[in-house]
Amino acid sequence: MKTPQKIRAVVIIFLAVCLFGNSGVTAQSSRAGSGDKPLYVVVCGTPVGIRLKSHGVIITGFMGFMTDDNSYASPAKDSGFSEGDRIIAINGIPVNSVDDMQAVLDKLSTSSAKVTIENSEGRSEKTIRLCRDSETKHYRMGIWAKDTAAGIGTLTFYSGECHMYGALGHAITDNGTKYEISGGSLQKAEITGI
Repeated sequence: MKTPQKIRAVVIIFLAVCLFGNSGVTAQSSRAGSGDKPLYVVVCGTPVGIRLKSHGVIITGFMGFMTDDNSYASPAKDSGFSEGDRIIAINGIPVNSVDDMQAVLDKLSTSSAKVTIENSEGRSEKTIRLCRDSETKHYRMGIWAKDTAAGIGTLTFYSGECHMYGALGHAITDNGTKYEISGGSLQKAEITGI
């Protein structure tokens, strides 16, 4: 049997949704003394996916692989790279995504490369001796890397007039690494269970 408090809570939530849910309620921003016209927003509560883009490529881990001379190697780990290092250039060529990094590595004609990284200690340059993968015959660093992070949040309001929105996001963390965000986007999301 349901308790009176649970029934009361369900009724209150039901009434609130019926009265205020998706009603096109607008809120006015107060800009005292600015002389601008009021800004109207549509209040929401819609779940959204949040995708964040980093500047550079973040090292999230290391992996070894079989080289073309039948040895096992992890070049980045052996060269002193650390999880959380952000690769921003290889041989002076900017790297903004995992695809950019792979394209630069695929074009190398020598096994040595200068990698520009940023981490909590600042910006530095490390020389790495790359190894060819026995299967692909391409140079590899032996890292797990990412250039985006994702999470979920709630679209709180939007304004069609000035093309802006506000959203509350849950903490987006991955591997404990902190890094600068260079952009992002909202994606459609659907909550299917809790």
